[in-house]
Amino acid sequence: MDLRELIGTMRELSRPSEDESRQLMELANSLVSSVREIFRGVMGFRDVSLEGSAARGTWTRQNPEVDVFVHFDADLPVDILEEVVVKRGIEAVTRLGGTYRLRYADHPYVEGIFSRMKANVVGCYDVPPGHWKSPVDRTPYHTKYIVSKMTDELRDDARALKFLLSKIDAYGAEVRVKGFSGYLAELLVIAFRSLENLLREASKWKYPVFIDIESTVDYNEAITKFPRDPLIVIDPVDRNRNVASAVSLTRLSEFVLFSKLLLNRPSLKFIDGRWASPDERGLRDALKGRETLMVKFRLNGQTPPDVLWGELYRSLKGIVRSLEVEGFSVYRSSVFVPDSEAFIMLELDSLTLPTLYKQIGPPVYISDVVAFVEKHNKDDRTVSGPWVEGDRVYYLKRREETRADQVLLRKLRKNEVSISRELSRSVMNATISTDREVIVRELLGVRDGDRWLHEFLIGRYVRMRDE
Repeated sequence: MDLRELIGTMRELSRPSEDESRQLMELANSLVSSVREIFRGVMGFRDVSLEGSAARGTWTRQNPEVDVFVHFDADLPVDILEEVVVKRGIEAVTRLGGTYRLRYADHPYVEGIFSRMKANVVGCYDVPPGHWKSPVDRTPYHTKYIVSKMTDELRDDARALKFLLSKIDAYGAEVRVKGFSGYLAELLVIAFRSLENLLREASKWKYPVFIDIESTVDYNEAITKFPRDPLIVIDPVDRNRNVASAVSLTRLSEFVLFSKLLLNRPSLKFIDGRWASPDERGLRDALKGRETLMVKFRLNGQTPPDVLWGELYRSLKGIVRSLEVEGFSVYRSSVFVPDSEAFIMLELDSLTLPTLYKQIGPPVYISDVVAFVEKHNKDDRTVSGPWVEGDRVYYLKRREETRADQVLLRKLRKNEVSISRELSRSVMNATISTDREVIVRELLGVRDGDRWLHEFLIGRYVRMRDE
């Protein structure tokens, strides 16, 4: 298989059938009509529009989703907009037989579930370009821009790119993923005129990558505006916005690597190279010889997803740092949230440290060296010292605890780990285990826990192969 054949296969796999397209558009038209009727007469209401991938013809069969936007006058207070969108959006979804849940972005919005299709009811302000009151106000202009640039070939390529990104876990701009949004995927295909061209160019990228389809911003201005962003794609409808601001360096690098690998060996199996999750015995065997530590704690269920994942990543960073300060080396780490619980998995070089360690002191010419010596001379954990090497003072000390789980538990109980404030109580009461039997049992007891543990153990790229 060559690259064009691979892209053709991804196009076929991601392209909705005629029946699937008909069903989605029936839902879209029904929801637009329902929303328009329910919101008619509401203060500040302007109109309803179909937006997103359904309106642009770029949705994939793996992700059938409808976005219905409710437009309001610019002078309507935001609290009233949010209240009415939630209340009447729920009514519109349930009237059509869907179930709903509240989701949160800049504003709360209503997500409706209709069999295997999703539909979102989102509120926005009807404002001219550049006068945004919220980020979603740009969306109708995004739709118009994409529709004006798309051809049938580019739509197929946009779907294929979304398919590829989802396979490498890089699709989605939410904090959990830190990847490529659907709009960004569409812009990249437009910018490079095909998916094949995009992959060839991406294989040569070095960050920061700068792309401006409409040539409204020069490189130096862009780097000044977005100094921390590894991928800069100027929004065609707002020169002051980087569409790729959510993309982390890791996600960008993954895309660059996959582009190189696919050019070298085009294969669908290569993309979808994860093996099926093993059974309980297989997971237990996979853990043998591995130095893994699991932290499990409950969540309150009230925090919006993007906020929650930001807190989880900050807390994970604090846990890793606290162990490294004690002398442990953390190879890898990951977070998993299967519902109302969170799991943090760490793999270390060793779960135990030597009983003794070398305490490095200050240079002898520093005035504080005397206080340092007196402190450690009185410490019951001092085994030997002080001695001098070069210009510094050293001691040999005895550790109170040598096991990673005990060290982390003590530090959590003493509030000595940098944990997000909102999660501090939950994490302080976490259960910590290094027992492979416990780890396997806990993760087999939650949805997709076996898959997550298996993928953590094999590593994302370790066993991708064309066999």
